[in-house]
Amino acid sequence: MAFQVHIQGPVVRQSKIAASAQASREHRDFYEFRNQKASLKLVRVAQDLLIYRMENFRTYIDQNTYVTREGKPQNFFFSGQENESIQQLQHDILAILARRGRADSVVPVSTVLKAERQR
Repeated sequence: MAFQVHIQGPVVRQSKIAASAQASREHRDFYEFRNQKASLKLVRVAQDLLIYRMENFRTYIDQNTYVTREGKPQNFFFSGQENESIQQLQHDILAILARRGRADSVVPVSTVLKAERQR
């Protein structure tokens, strides 16, 4: 069975994420932003607390293709950021892109995640 998106409301998400961040005592060194070291708090959260950002450059073309093909309003994805069914559409688009990669120069993201896990 394919992954099913389930999200909680924004107030619940913000509260639970803030509580997890407050409770965390673990830190990880992070070097992948502007080549500078940062010590970041390690926060674990449930999947239903995460949502996809709809203003995603990687999915822009696929979003517009869907909007045109299905006759949806131009702001369909952006206005549906809190909507589970639109989050599911965004997940499906990203899953296809993650498996595809790009020509011979870009390894599919799904391959990298299997080897390195999410950070």
